[in-house]
Amino acid sequence: MSTDTILFDVNFRPGVDRESTEYGSKGGWYNVDKVRFRAGKPENIRGYEKKVQQSFLGTGRSAHSFASNEGTKYHAFGTPSHLYIYSGGANADITPIRSSITSTVTYSTAASQTRILVSATSHGAQQGDYFIIVSAATVGGNQRFVNSQFEVVSAASNSFTFNTTVAASATTTISTRSKFQFYINTGGDNNITELGYGIGVYNAGVTVSGARAWNRPASVSPGESTEPLRQWSLDDFGEDMLAAPTGGRLYVWDESVGTGTRAQVISTAPSVSNHMFVSQQDRHVICLGTNGIGGAFDPMLVRWSDQNDYTNWSVNVSSTSGENQLGDGSRLITALNTRNQSLIWTDNALHSMEFVGPPFIFQFRQLGSNCGITGKHAATELDGRIFWMGAKDFFLFDGSVQSLPCTVRRYVFDDFNFEQKEKVYAGTNQEFREVTWLYPSANSAECDKYVTYNPVENYWTFGTTLFTTWKDRSIFSNVLTTGQETSTTNYLYDNEPEGIFTADGQKQESFIESSEFDTTPPAYGAGDNIIYLDRIIPDFTIGTSGQVTVKLKTKNFPNGTPIEKGPFYVNSNTQFIRTRARGRQAIVRISTSTAGTNWRLGSFRMDVMQDGKR
Repeated sequence: MSTDTILFDVNFRPGVDRESTEYGSKGGWYNVDKVRFRAGKPENIRGYEKKVQQSFLGTGRSAHSFASNEGTKYHAFGTPSHLYIYSGGANADITPIRSSITSTVTYSTAASQTRILVSATSHGAQQGDYFIIVSAATVGGNQRFVNSQFEVVSAASNSFTFNTTVAASATTTISTRSKFQFYINTGGDNNITELGYGIGVYNAGVTVSGARAWNRPASVSPGESTEPLRQWSLDDFGEDMLAAPTGGRLYVWDESVGTGTRAQVISTAPSVSNHMFVSQQDRHVICLGTNGIGGAFDPMLVRWSDQNDYTNWSVNVSSTSGENQLGDGSRLITALNTRNQSLIWTDNALHSMEFVGPPFIFQFRQLGSNCGITGKHAATELDGRIFWMGAKDFFLFDGSVQSLPCTVRRYVFDDFNFEQKEKVYAGTNQEFREVTWLYPSANSAECDKYVTYNPVENYWTFGTTLFTTWKDRSIFSNVLTTGQETSTTNYLYDNEPEGIFTADGQKQESFIESSEFDTTPPAYGAGDNIIYLDRIIPDFTIGTSGQVTVKLKTKNFPNGTPIEKGPFYVNSNTQFIRTRARGRQAIVRISTSTAGTNWRLGSFRMDVMQDGKR
């Protein structure tokens, strides 16, 4: 047995590999959070901070950035209940108004209670909807409402209730003339699926008190949504922005009137669409999963407006409007503009839509099958190539459809909430040439994890997140995201600003852990000896005020119990770490120790000595 000390150089492959065991993936990295690889070396990603200290209602589901001809920057984002637009340091509520009612209504209050009952005929509101009381009304002795926004707590055909922040000082019932503006009905915050049989009385018909009879099966196939998730399709048409909630109408926000004006319905457009986008090359507005020229809804129908006119959907000799039904799937899900064509996904296939001019206007081709997409925001473009997440795979289109080789596929899809798959949100980070998907893990209804692919350096990584939408820096100087800070507060964030390594001012946890690696240098044979690890000589770039934590775990066998050494604290002045550990295999873990720390790993060298076979 040699007693000579050898300085052993340990280098790891870039990226994370979870397709094998920890020992089977030796030489690489196995577990990670908020770390990327640059030029093959790991470093912690930058943090985030609120873009504006103004929360908004609901979880962000869609996002779009654009600018006016004068250069005014806008960032629009939609939630299940609202549509917002950020500009000039503030979020403006531009949610469309469904209806306005001016009539004599009755308010009923109870002393010391915050709930108010409103008796109003045919108001059309549903539980969870929002409305504004425009005109003044004093009720309950001390409550006066002018231009105040409220949420409907419960609703019947001719009455509804809402809560206020101040309890009524008296039990009263008054009738007064009021003006209400009702927002468009709030959409679903989650996909709700219908399985099995009903809970109503046996053989009692289709519904009993709103429930299917016990012996009546579900009306949809298992796993299909019965209440669609409210997402928004957002796109710019010149300076204006078009918006369409899933299963709703098409609206336009006129930039020239400013953020004080709400989006307005385009009454001549289709009354229902599941997705909308603008074919920017030829200036057509296109609806997917919509009602056709004859009025009937078709989930596989593509319908488009006249060129340069989103108000004209009539088919005649002077219009380029039209429609076309696609195949290979049960519904159209989303689309993405590319340089020369638009790509359209069904739940099973990919199609192209290319402008060819009259008389056909558009040419359609199927590009691939068994390559469906998880949701309307699950595809993105980077350097002319299109990446998307499917039901159990990742795909690339660069002229042909390809399945992406992925070293974390099992990790992602074995821990994935398929019921909420439509919440997947894809985005690019041009600065680092990355494609990222935000997704809900198995035990979460919201996006709480991410997976990132770098096609330039060809590696995968993953981590945890609080973000639900993503828009790469283009109009704005940083990546813009929406996220849920608490169960009731949502914010717009600047993501990865220069020099920021905190989570909105707090410590941002980051770590990376290697796969098992053999501690035996080649000079000591084939790895059958136990090795004494005296020292680790780290090679870090660390900010002057920061430090990282290093832990070392050793084993004698892949299935053996690890022995942990550390934690050891490393800063920019640390020369070596005295570990005094023994084992045939080892695992290194690096994590952030202090708020604001930025670090980058070069390599490790280890002082090792042969220590026998047992």
